[in-house]
Amino acid sequence: MNINIVLFQGKGREFVEIYRGIKKQHLLNKLTPATFYGFRLAAENSIGRSEFSDTIQFSTLGTIPPEPDPPMLCEKGVKYLALSWTKRPIDETFTLQMNDESNYFRNKYTGSSSTYTVTDLYRNTEYKFRLSAHNQEGQSNYSQIATYRTLPDRPDPPAKPRIKGQIQATQCRIVWDPPRDNGGAEIQQYHLELDESKGFHVIYNGLDTEYLLEQLIPGHSYSLRLSCSSNGGHSDPSDITQIRTTAVAPASCHPPKISGKPKANSLHLRW
Repeated sequence: MNINIVLFQGKGREFVEIYRGIKKQHLLNKLTPATFYGFRLAAENSIGRSEFSDTIQFSTLGTIPPEPDPPMLCEKGVKYLALSWTKRPIDETFTLQMNDESNYFRNKYTGSSSTYTVTDLYRNTEYKFRLSAHNQEGQSNYSQIATYRTLPDRPDPPAKPRIKGQIQATQCRIVWDPPRDNGGAEIQQYHLELDESKGFHVIYNGLDTEYLLEQLIPGHSYSLRLSCSSNGGHSDPSDITQIRTTAVAPASCHPPKISGKPKANSLHLRW
């Protein structure tokens, strides 16, 4: 009776015996997908054992990649989102999809790279992404959806501040309008600056759109300008508004004083 002996060469490159018996077939389980394995065969009877055959290699079939992890955010800007993902040994190429304005996922990238920057996006807007992996056996299911938001932009400068009502000798009320374009984010503060001929300095920070400017000098000129800020940054300053307070009658004078000694027919006065 002939006994068949099968040797198996796995990843360790050493042959091990996997079958000894009289059957002419054997099922080998628990192998790795898409992997080559070596086999050789010998026969044995009561006289002895033959030489082993030449080694022959067979490969298991590959498998479709499992669902990948969602794409990760590397960097974000006003009009772009830079994404990356993990490339596993079973993955060959990827398809990145983005949810568009019609709420439909469309391909943004297909290739072997594990990074991609999506450009030409709207500021301060949420976008949804999902990823699938491919190899020769097919395409994986899409990953869970990842949602990322672009940054807001800097707001435009506000219009220059205006005078509300009459300019008085020591005070005036200043009002202003929001910028035409807030950069995609709510304005968090307005910054009103005053120049009294020594350079601009901030006199008000807040969300109100008017301010009572007090403790001014009568008949004096001032310059005003306005800026604003949001999560997108600080705007440029507005155009400058020039104001001049009204003059007033002088205050009462001190009584005159005698300078020197009085004479019989004259007085020398000073004040």
